[in-house]
Amino acid sequence: MNKLILILFFVCSVATASENINILLGTPTNPSQTDYIIIRPQYVVGYNPDKGIPNWVSWNLNADWFGDVERYSGSFIRDTTLPEGMYRVKHGDYTNSGYNRGHMVRSEERTATVEDNKSTFILTNVAPQTADLNQGVWLDFEYFLEDLCKIENKELFVIAGSYCTTNNTLLDEGLVTIPDSYYKIVVSLDKGGVLADVQNTTTVYAVLMPNIDGVRNDAWTKYQTTIDNIEFITGYDFLNNVASEIQDVIESGSTSVSTALTDFKLYPNPTKSLITIEGFDNVPYCYVFDTLGRLVLSAVIEFSPYVIDLSNLDNGIYLLKCGDVVRVIGKY
Repeated sequence: MNKLILILFFVCSVATASENINILLGTPTNPSQTDYIIIRPQYVVGYNPDKGIPNWVSWNLNADWFGDVERYSGSFIRDTTLPEGMYRVKHGDYTNSGYNRGHMVRSEERTATVEDNKSTFILTNVAPQTADLNQGVWLDFEYFLEDLCKIENKELFVIAGSYCTTNNTLLDEGLVTIPDSYYKIVVSLDKGGVLADVQNTTTVYAVLMPNIDGVRNDAWTKYQTTIDNIEFITGYDFLNNVASEIQDVIESGSTSVSTALTDFKLYPNPTKSLITIEGFDNVPYCYVFDTLGRLVLSAVIEFSPYVIDLSNLDNGIYLLKCGDVVRVIGKY
């Protein structure tokens, strides 16, 4: 299927899905990406047929979506709704690859009915994740969202997706791309909240996590970022049904459960070469990692503000770690 047909399908699908609760705050858009839109009652997918993984998945989450249905026990499911000529990823594509079949919409988040739960095992809702990510820090954040729903009675609007800077694929067939990192964006409202309830003071969580080994025991708060940063990295526009003046506020900040983040300033970001760290007077070391988790630069922070020179690094996205805080930085 050529790209023109995919774009036409995209336009028709958005119109059809305009009232879908799972994209109530807007359908992610990126003119440079191919998004084959898949609309299900449980979630909406922007699927990338060239990579065999979702670019993004968007869904609503509250206590009502959780139930007593047992986890589906069969093999992960080929998506037979994909048109002829579009590769349909199969369970065996992941076998012996060293990567988990990582749900975007978590199985537990759709346990009200058997059909809901089974839908999360369709492979257009799945992408390759390391075991440490999938079973560790990513799951830690999922537990946090579950508590928001069940204990704090929140209404969540969630977008999760992947970011790829390389062409690494599963096995030799080259049919499923391995993302370098994963992001998740969460808008939190009181139960029953709708689009009109999103305001400048609305709580937003945003994380960007590297798809590497060694992160299993990390706290998810180490990978907090902003929606603006995720938009910069991915090229997507999120929450586009929200008024632009509200987007400007909530997309530039991230709700923090760590007081250290409130004092940490980083500018300009993105940068062409120099980036300034301000507010960390008691952290002696700073580390910069690429999206594959490789250490590419380290510095001793002698005073605040402190300037780090990134001019020797290639243009791209990096993770800056100071103490227990991790921020996303962009170099262009």
